[in-house]
Amino acid sequence: MRRSVSLVVGAVLVGVVVALAVVSFLWTPYDPGVVDAPSALQGPSGAHLLGTDGFGQDIFSRVLVGARICMLVGVMAAAIGALIGVPVGIWAGMSRRRVGHRIMRWADILYAFPALLLAILLAAARGTGSTATAMVAIGISAIPAFARVANSASLGVMSRDYVAAARSSGISWPAIAWRHVLPNILPVMLVQVSSALGTAILAEAALSYLGVGTQPSTPTWGRMLYDAQKFIYDHPAQLVVPAVFIATAVLGFNLLGDGLRELLDPRLRQED
Repeated sequence: MRRSVSLVVGAVLVGVVVALAVVSFLWTPYDPGVVDAPSALQGPSGAHLLGTDGFGQDIFSRVLVGARICMLVGVMAAAIGALIGVPVGIWAGMSRRRVGHRIMRWADILYAFPALLLAILLAAARGTGSTATAMVAIGISAIPAFARVANSASLGVMSRDYVAAARSSGISWPAIAWRHVLPNILPVMLVQVSSALGTAILAEAALSYLGVGTQPSTPTWGRMLYDAQKFIYDHPAQLVVPAVFIATAVLGFNLLGDGLRELLDPRLRQED
């Protein structure tokens, strides 16, 4: 860990975002949903650490709650992608070549539908956008990436001698997948989870900004960007604050993924 700068920096940045999310459950300086028109567009001060927005709402309080929403959507979306994509990828990697190719072709078709399009379709079907809509849309769009990574890693494991020995001894395919394939691809999948979390946070911000994700009544970093664009020239700090936190979260998870790859990949350790 001392040799991996990416791992340390990524862990620190992710820790900041997680700490903000945890603090939001316990304390916020002000109610983030209360409108206080006389206090609108104030700069940073002792009363308002990051100032107030165009509605007089405390920006720091909204940042805290926004961290909670982005982490919730990111974790749930990554969980959906992993719980469906990893078994599909392992199945394709352990199947016959023709069957595996067909499975992955379906994953490629699903990959053609981005999270934004899926969110719009789900919002249209439900009549409105929501946090759950963003979770499901981003999670479905993450399935192909998990499936492809799991499939590639599974193909490498299936060529090992210990898998051939397990097959010759009559061990069932599910047992081989559970005892041999999954434990050996787990480090690779941890890296993919970290990358998926960063992608999911960025996608959630985009969906909230466009109005097909979390509803405006709930503070999110993407919605804060949308509300601040009207004051971009007069009060640019309103736009900078949520943008910085979005960038911090995405950069943190990406660096954490790179650091985990360097730490867990034996080939990279040998090169060092």
